[in-house]
Amino acid sequence: MTKILLQGGNVLDPAHGSLLLRHDVLIENDRIVDVSATPIDAPNASDMQRIDVTGKTVMPGLIDCHVHVLASLANLGANALQPGSLTSIRALPIVEAMLNRGFTTVRDAGGADWGLAQAIAIGLVPGPRIFPSGKALSQTGGHGDFRPRSDVLEPCSCAFRAGLHLNPHLRMTWERQRDKVSPLLRTCQNVNPLQSLVVLRISIR
Repeated sequence: MTKILLQGGNVLDPAHGSLLLRHDVLIENDRIVDVSATPIDAPNASDMQRIDVTGKTVMPGLIDCHVHVLASLANLGANALQPGSLTSIRALPIVEAMLNRGFTTVRDAGGADWGLAQAIAIGLVPGPRIFPSGKALSQTGGHGDFRPRSDVLEPCSCAFRAGLHLNPHLRMTWERQRDKVSPLLRTCQNVNPLQSLVVLRISIR
């Protein structure tokens, strides 16, 4: 059992907005088990680490709910093209710096995976506890969409919009989709595309 005793520090109490002067804090296996205004009488043990924090502030770990620990490059497109191993290695000083700034838990909003979170959890590398959300989600043209403007993509059945008749490419796509549906649904062919889309969705459901 690993024990850490912080001696004589000023403990920040966020619940009451106060600073508890000259308190001891006892930690066992990454859990705070005692906070005392009087010196904690802990027996000398080989697994006890005593740290004198007199005059320093002891506070709960900070939580950042939106980080990208793998974003070692400001250019996110170039960052996404890096090999996974290089991206992970470049993330190591990033997560260590987060921990040194007082952040003990972070929510990664796109990029970090379970492997990096686990490496920190088992002590292979220093860093905050990571709650990964997996791959980033982005709207078309957003900061996660790296396709060039010249890309021509056929819309799916949910992508029809007003002005369809003005765009020959989209109109052709609509007609191909219309020809694939059953004869019953093909009655939509002379209806406004937006109206027929509603019929199509209702029929499928």
